[in-house]
Amino acid sequence: MGIRAAEVALREVGPHSSDEEVVALTETNMCAVDAIQYLTGCTFGKGNLIHLDYGKNAYTFIRRSDDKAIRISTRPGAFGRSPEYSELCAKVRNKSATEERARFKELHANRSEAILRASEEELYTVEEPEAGRYR
Repeated sequence: MGIRAAEVALREVGPHSSDEEVVALTETNMCAVDAIQYLTGCTFGKGNLIHLDYGKNAYTFIRRSDDKAIRISTRPGAFGRSPEYSELCAKVRNKSATEERARFKELHANRSEAILRASEEELYTVEEPEAGRYR
C-alpha cells in the first residue's frame, strides 16, 4: 500500500525529495510508511516525514515551494483481507501457526500481487486539501 501511495505522491506532488522540498504527513505507523520514506525521500531525520498518530491509513504530501498538497486515504476494503487470511495472520503473529504458515504465505503473496495490480481508484481516495492549509 505504501508503494502505491508513494507512486501517487511522486506523480502529483513531485520527485524524490533529496532536500526537504516535499513533506509527508502520515496518519499511521504501519509498514506502508517504510515504502513512502524510501520512495519519496521524506525522512524523520530531515524533518519532512511527520507522524500524526490518528490511526488512519492516510498520507498527505506537500510541496513547500507552492503549497501543492494531496491527501491519499485508503478506501475501506482496499487491503482485501479474507476471513481466512485474518485468522491465519493472527496465528502467525501470536506464533501459534504451524503447517498453516505455508497457506498464510500463499494468501499474503496473492494479496500483495492484487494490491500492486489494482487501480489507484480501487485503493485510494485522493483529494486536495484547502489551499494554504499547511503554510
